[in-house]
Amino acid sequence: MNANNAINWARGTANATRAICKTGACRSHAVRKDAGLLACRGGTAERKILAARTTKYSRIGTRTRAGSDVSSLFEGKSSDKGESASKEDQVEEVELVSEAGLSYELLRDLLSQGEWEKADAETRLKMIELAGSGAKSRGWVYFTEVKDIPVADLKTIDALWKSYSGGKFGFSVQKRFWLKGKKVWTSFFKQIDWVQGENNNYRKFPLEFFWGDDAPPGHLPLTNCLRGTQLLQAILEHPAFLEPKKKASSSPIQF
Repeated sequence: MNANNAINWARGTANATRAICKTGACRSHAVRKDAGLLACRGGTAERKILAARTTKYSRIGTRTRAGSDVSSLFEGKSSDKGESASKEDQVEEVELVSEAGLSYELLRDLLSQGEWEKADAETRLKMIELAGSGAKSRGWVYFTEVKDIPVADLKTIDALWKSYSGGKFGFSVQKRFWLKGKKVWTSFFKQIDWVQGENNNYRKFPLEFFWGDDAPPGHLPLTNCLRGTQLLQAILEHPAFLEPKKKASSSPIQF
């Protein structure tokens, strides 16, 4: 496709600009943190449509698929396919191990696509399933049920979050911040941005939490702390997240 044909094609489909813009593919897209909504801040219809068609931009840790090189007609440079391939290589494949016999394919797919809010909801459903019949009937996990969740399953969930976020999200990441703050909850919640304002009020779910690249490290996945911190503490202290014990160095025997 030459430059003139590309421009004519773009102009002829300008009525699709709004729909394409909602996908977040527009390069001038910005995230409104206050409402978690996407808003376009300008840019021509040609740029938006061609950018959406030629490249599927990824969020944190997602695979990038390079397409046609038509975008170079407007940018004055060719696309870097090598860079896209290297980003894909950075995602470490996670073995979907489950002692409980659950499937984590949907969670993996949502995380790989950068669907952080949907992945958070899927994580919550898996935790309820893992916690047993009592949790399933009430629709939430009680802190005393966490000890019965298999180590392998929690490790799989955590590994998926870490892998597709580039090490930014996951229960083990949250535990690092918790220990760094000497297990003081107020300090921990500030670190991962679960509270706001002078009184450190817990953010309202889901609009006041962050579901994109702007989310601070440890912000996801979410755990409901409105009933207290016992559930989260039980998760962070689960054997799945115990630090491996360092082997004691043996001193030479003196005679």
